[in-house]
Amino acid sequence: MPRDDGSLQDSSNINAIEKRGMKMNFTGVKATFVATFLSALLAVGAGAASSNVVGLIQVEIPTGLSLMSVPFEKVGGGETTLGEVFQNRLGDGAVVYLFTPGSSTPYRAYTYIYEEGQPNFTGWFDENGVKSDDTTLPRGEGFWVKNVGAPVSLTFKGQVPVSEVTVTLPIGLKLIGFGFPADVDLQSVQGLNPRDGDVLFAYRNGEAQPYKSYTYIYEPGQPDFTGWFDDSGTKTDLKLEPGVGYWY
Repeated sequence: MPRDDGSLQDSSNINAIEKRGMKMNFTGVKATFVATFLSALLAVGAGAASSNVVGLIQVEIPTGLSLMSVPFEKVGGGETTLGEVFQNRLGDGAVVYLFTPGSSTPYRAYTYIYEEGQPNFTGWFDENGVKSDDTTLPRGEGFWVKNVGAPVSLTFKGQVPVSEVTVTLPIGLKLIGFGFPADVDLQSVQGLNPRDGDVLFAYRNGEAQPYKSYTYIYEPGQPDFTGWFDDSGTKTDLKLEPGVGYWY
């Protein structure tokens, strides 16, 4: 489980966030987040996006913890894997944490180990020492990355998606990402369907207060008072960024 400053270090910290009303569905029935990509979001060639278009984005990974997500589809189809995304770019000792809501052990840790001249002992390994380069990183879901070395610029490469991505949102915490390679205004994300009291948390490594929260408020017939608001009560202009993860 992530342990750096600003992370969710223990269950009491998680409970404190849950008490702030982070619930997607108050009935106890799981909901879904269906994000739809519009070709207008990206200028590709003459403006048309197709499943054969390959794109690139660059994401900065600072020393310490970051919340990340996969913004592309895998070229040729299928889920993108841990080994394909990171390979050896983060160096020996880097850790990726996947989060499973509702589990008694919600975090699964995968550590990168480098042994010179030993390909069978170099790669991403789970907590049991099993080589796990083929662990999938589903589009639309977030994950923690712990970089123990110097800051790294990571280039994501993949197929520009033109299809929906559906993410199940249980009550409580979920790590999500907007699974498309373009900034999208939180106020207008298609398919999110927030409910009154939902909270989204953005994490920024290195800031004095690394978590910033955004609460959805619904006031019937009051569009100026309906939407996502920051802690100061201001309607936010936050954009969901490609390659970034968020708590929801």
